[in-house]
Amino acid sequence: MANIMLHGATTGANFGDVLFADLFFERIKELNEDGNNYFYESRYAMSDQIKEYLNYNYHYSFNSLWKADALVYFSGGYFGERVSTPKEDILRFLKYMVVGMFFVIRNKPIAILGLGAGPLSNRYLRWFCKKIFNHATIITVRDTQSKSYLEKYGVKKEIIVTSDSAQIVSREFVSMVKDNNIRIEPPIASPKNIFLHINPVENSNSSIIEKIVEPLNSFLSENPEYGVVIGCDAHGDSTNAELEKVHKKVKAGNVSKYFYNNPRDLCALLTEMDVIVTSKLHVGILGATFSKSVISISGHSEKIYRYYEQIGESGRTISLEDCTYGKIKGMLDTYHLKPIILEKGIIESANTNFKYLEEFTNLVRRKGQLQIAKSKGV
Repeated sequence: MANIMLHGATTGANFGDVLFADLFFERIKELNEDGNNYFYESRYAMSDQIKEYLNYNYHYSFNSLWKADALVYFSGGYFGERVSTPKEDILRFLKYMVVGMFFVIRNKPIAILGLGAGPLSNRYLRWFCKKIFNHATIITVRDTQSKSYLEKYGVKKEIIVTSDSAQIVSREFVSMVKDNNIRIEPPIASPKNIFLHINPVENSNSSIIEKIVEPLNSFLSENPEYGVVIGCDAHGDSTNAELEKVHKKVKAGNVSKYFYNNPRDLCALLTEMDVIVTSKLHVGILGATFSKSVISISGHSEKIYRYYEQIGESGRTISLEDCTYGKIKGMLDTYHLKPIILEKGIIESANTNFKYLEEFTNLVRRKGQLQIAKSKGV
């Protein structure tokens, strides 16, 4: 029995981060079945959306932090930055590094599993990052670039390169679309379908849509067997308004709107698609995991390029700045009949993150049992 605390990018409701919370929480409950398993909470961590999705009702207090035997940083890219401003740097410290330093100071074990790291421009954040990682019992990162950044920042502990944890998701993880109450209007009717993933919360979304729609419409006129499903991974009136706006621009025989509910039903939808066009990392990763054809267009290209380079598909991703009509049309023509088939080693390396979670949990539990026996004089 052990008290194990989990932490990741739990502030909001980002698709990939919620999926990671789901995967790691379910696994830790199996591994530490008779123990206490809970998330770190603060005003900067553990959103109500994630609690609702996980049906999570643990009563958290400062004592929860104090009594924790170990900390698990689960997968995500939160030890890297998009931009570095004083405000963002302070928030990154409060969201992710305060809790790690608490465990360092108390000399409690930390596991860091499947993270994306770097770049970090702020030298103080790099120092805290170095302290936390050098204290960790086990470190796995999702790509070689993360390892290089950490070594550059002074991390001396062994760093094991794996792959993105989301790739362990199987079709058994999600039900089929017909078995879910997934809202798609009108219902999917075409023999082949393209999922056009939009992201209204991103400032770059309008630019991405502007650059995609014209070449997409040209492709659709030449390939009428394709319908289009337009969707995103967020809720709200602004999202619905954006769906409607894009819906009016796309010219296909069958154009549907998907209304997001939770990560598992989005995964279920992705299993039904043939081509996925997205600006988000983990929508693309799940598409690749389900052996779909993926085209990635992003305003934040480094972490996304890392993934496609790792799986040998760097030609499928393009930065927003490089987008032209000809390039997007060419990518659609080239890749629409070429699904991604991940190598067995990529999937195995993703599973390695969870093998180390099991190893770490067993280590913490054995240590707790020894302490209990010692206190009883056994």
